[in-house]
Amino acid sequence: MSSLTSPSSTSLGSAPRQVFEDWAERSCEANDRCLQELFRTVLATSAQLPPDQRLVMYDACDGFAPQAPLGPLRKRLDSRRNTKPKKAAVQLQVCTPFDPAGFHFGKIRNEGERLLRLRLAGGEYQLLTNKFPLFPSHMLLVASEEVPQQLTLQHLEAVTQLVTATSAFCAYFNSWRASASVNHFHCHLIEELPPVAALPLVPHPRPPHCAGAPPGACYTPQGYPGECYVFPATGSAPLLSALVHAMQAANQPHNLLLTPRHVYLWPKPSEAPPRSLEMYPETVGGPELLGSFTVYTQHDFDRLTAADATELTAINTATLPPELLAPADLYTADAISYAPATPAAAAMHAPADAAGMEAEAVAVEAQAARTAHEAAMTKRADAADAPPPSPPPTDCSPATTRRRRSSREGPVACSLDVRAADECEGVPPQALLRLLSPKFPMQNGTRRRDAGSGPPR
Repeated sequence: MSSLTSPSSTSLGSAPRQVFEDWAERSCEANDRCLQELFRTVLATSAQLPPDQRLVMYDACDGFAPQAPLGPLRKRLDSRRNTKPKKAAVQLQVCTPFDPAGFHFGKIRNEGERLLRLRLAGGEYQLLTNKFPLFPSHMLLVASEEVPQQLTLQHLEAVTQLVTATSAFCAYFNSWRASASVNHFHCHLIEELPPVAALPLVPHPRPPHCAGAPPGACYTPQGYPGECYVFPATGSAPLLSALVHAMQAANQPHNLLLTPRHVYLWPKPSEAPPRSLEMYPETVGGPELLGSFTVYTQHDFDRLTAADATELTAINTATLPPELLAPADLYTADAISYAPATPAAAAMHAPADAAGMEAEAVAVEAQAARTAHEAAMTKRADAADAPPPSPPPTDCSPATTRRRRSSREGPVACSLDVRAADECEGVPPQALLRLLSPKFPMQNGTRRRDAGSGPPR
């Protein structure tokens, strides 16, 4: 660990800024304590300054903001949050190039805002203050390099490295067009396990697959009202990076949550549903999909119901691009009984459902062709008084497949307490099968060790 001396600041006194080279090797307790002390120090210093000089305007968990449950989610009332600057009005492309002329974190002149410097996954990142926090110890992790708000493999590994070396902190990411307000790579660091992470996990009925990336276990939060894909925090970076890259190519907005043990992925609709703003005053992004809806007036707080939160979550999430979904013959009985939570969600998921039905129809036709062929061969063999021919070889023999766990066997037996020492024992990786139809080819890959950094995607 080394330190850098910051230039003079204009509001808060300057101090040496530590550069942590060994964050992943430190104990979780030491890292938790470091992050907590950084936030509490700048919060206490800001409280003694006039509002226009504060780096943190208030403590999000100071008791000022009342909250109430919305089923498994929650609502908060905090009028102070309404004073934050509004995000850019026009956001057309998820992969919008970095604009040096626009606002970005490299333009910060008050060095008091830079709390920490870290080297993570081969890159340098900075921990900055967040002036209008939504969660306890709410800070920002920002790339020192001036790059756009696009998640790459290196960024994903860096944020994973940061969070998994703690026991009390999580991070969430908003892509451009999914509630991000600054087009310079950053994510939000919070000292809370949010409501979605308290839900038990069950196998996802439509797990993704991606060419060039090894398959892995995929879950979904049981009882969650929207579409959500959950992966183990360790070993999933190559698959997640490939999925994010595909969404970027499809111009599909997305949000992520990284906890010390899991990564939650929310694909979003290509266009924000107009009804959403009729029900809620903000764009539904990372904080809301994590399970926390914040409003600014008592009227909005009183009228927001659990049914509203369910619909808002459902209409603001979507499936992954259809080509990333598992083929129809991999669906289990879980998928047959799976349905979106609301009619609005059903309409939002219709394109992906249609693609799944098309794939299922192709599989049925292929199976019918195989059955007819085998029947003809058997009849011909009987007529010739000869033994029947061997069935055609396939890639679905018991020696090459592994049984997929059904949700009828119950939820995955894992505790979501991030302080638990044992790792979650999930279902085994999804076995890949091959359709006879060339319309749905499958790709095989070998598992890569999730260690070190990788090149940006």
